[in-house]
Amino acid sequence: MIAKKIYKNGLLPSNIYDDWAIPKINHAEKTYLQILSKLYLIEKENSIEKAKSILEEYLNIDPYSYEMNTEYIKLLLKQREIKKKL
Repeated sequence: MIAKKIYKNGLLPSNIYDDWAIPKINHAEKTYLQILSKLYLIEKENSIEKAKSILEEYLNIDPYSYEMNTEYIKLLLKQREIKKKL
């Protein structure tokens, strides 16, 4: 959770980076997405709302991730089923 708070969708505005920094930025973003993915796997068993928030943050960074979009749809369906039972 600490890494999630520190990263906040990028390190600096993208227009100030030199070419040498781009691979490092891409690596940091990839690492952050891996952290979000692991957090999601933990939270989906405990809290749908937290899991949903994590997936939304992931998809804000990588909106074309097939796997995470699929997980998001599954989570929404699960949330709907729970609401129907109540």
